[in-house]
Amino acid sequence: MWGEVAIEGVEKLCTIKSNVSVECDAPPYVESDFNRKKRATGQNANIHFDGYLASYPIFYAENPEFDKLTNVIEYEDGEEGAPITIMGRNLLEGALQSDYTVKIGLDGTCLIQQISNWNITCLPPKSKPRTNHSDETIVFVVVEVGNIQDNLGNIRYITALPILPIVIEF
Repeated sequence: MWGEVAIEGVEKLCTIKSNVSVECDAPPYVESDFNRKKRATGQNANIHFDGYLASYPIFYAENPEFDKLTNVIEYEDGEEGAPITIMGRNLLEGALQSDYTVKIGLDGTCLIQQISNWNITCLPPKSKPRTNHSDETIVFVVVEVGNIQDNLGNIRYITALPILPIVIEF
């Protein structure tokens, strides 16, 4: 079928997905002589395939960092509430908006409305998703991008009490 594809400095062989697609782990990051991270210039990855050698530049980006939610966010069950904002850094350094998923509970998704290098704004589901939390009203918020999964905190879905008019006559 196909030969082996390997990258210098990486122990694990690449996975050949098809005759036009190969998935490989990236080689380890190399720091410069002055212990500063290389940003402008790429690091070459030497790829070996059946005696053929090719060198391709790889540009490394900082991993995104997310701020934890400081409080449990209250969200009204069954109503379209306000979007939530997740703060962070380097969110678009090495990823696109389409690479991000914000999960709410076990089976809910927060619909991403906007993303910048510093924050994600998304709209949680109207109804409370399933949860494995001991308090059934609380669901977790997890951001996923690439191989990163970061649990940021919780949302509490609350049931709004109906407003009943009271008439008082004198």
